[in-house]
Amino acid sequence: MSPSPPDSPGPGSRSRDRSSTSHPERKVHKPRRASSVSSLRAASTTLGYPHHNPRAPPQPLGGSGGSVTLQPGDAVSQGRWVVDLHRDELIREVVGAERQSTRWFKSLLGITEPAPKKRIFRVSFAELQRMKLRKLQVKLVNHAVDMFAKNEESKGWEEDLAQYTQAMRDYDYMLEVTKLPNDYFYATGERAVDRYVIRRLVGDLSLDGTLTCDPVELWGDDKSPIGGTRYLNARKTRMKAFWERMCVATIGGVLLLGPMWLMMLHDDLYTRLITTTACVAFLGMFNSLWLEKSDQVLQITAAYAAVLVVFVGLTNSGS
Repeated sequence: MSPSPPDSPGPGSRSRDRSSTSHPERKVHKPRRASSVSSLRAASTTLGYPHHNPRAPPQPLGGSGGSVTLQPGDAVSQGRWVVDLHRDELIREVVGAERQSTRWFKSLLGITEPAPKKRIFRVSFAELQRMKLRKLQVKLVNHAVDMFAKNEESKGWEEDLAQYTQAMRDYDYMLEVTKLPNDYFYATGERAVDRYVIRRLVGDLSLDGTLTCDPVELWGDDKSPIGGTRYLNARKTRMKAFWERMCVATIGGVLLLGPMWLMMLHDDLYTRLITTTACVAFLGMFNSLWLEKSDQVLQITAAYAAVLVVFVGLTNSGS
């Protein structure tokens, strides 16, 4: 046999070459820390969080059809997005407005009559405050994302946080004002001056697609100031408290005298038990809606149940 050429590989070398070509050496890539907000968002999207297609456009979210998209780092788009989100709640049409009866007897009893057939609207200043809160929230989220990505302090985050805290305090004050007879954090068409201002400023603007709302005040034709006068507010407060006391007294009298009459007219065991249980349950639910503290609900319900139990015991002993 002739010897093989010196440059031709042998059987062992041929197998080694095959193994080396089938399993090439792999390079290990170490993940690097994102150095910017955009690279951080891209890295989190590639890793599968949040779970959506990174090439798909962001989904808009808004109140009037969702036509504006929130863009990171763009103050102009953020402001437009906030307006689009709260636009439908800024102006609403008031339907079913009523005014106080012109007859003194009906007026004394609180009987109302339909208001003039005019389109009236309500402008919410509280919704403007909610827009302010949302806009400040977007700024704070931007500060948090910047500090997380860059590992350094974001400029102006303390001032924005202070504004957000103060805005929350102002919104809490707006909630307290709703308990007053006249809420002056909206302009509504039930008031004469507000009705004139809204009609003049709206002009030829089309408001056909606005949402509707129920009236909160009676139709007024007097030019009362914002918030009402002190005399009228005090009078409304006294009348409201009077009717509330009358309502509570009437319900209390019915719940005390009604079961007694019923148990005396139908003197049997099942009538006493069913009447006592139903009345105590009704009073407990009424107290839960009317009172704010749980201990007051428990005390009044327990006292009422004790009165009925004593009355049931007396009727049993008498019979």
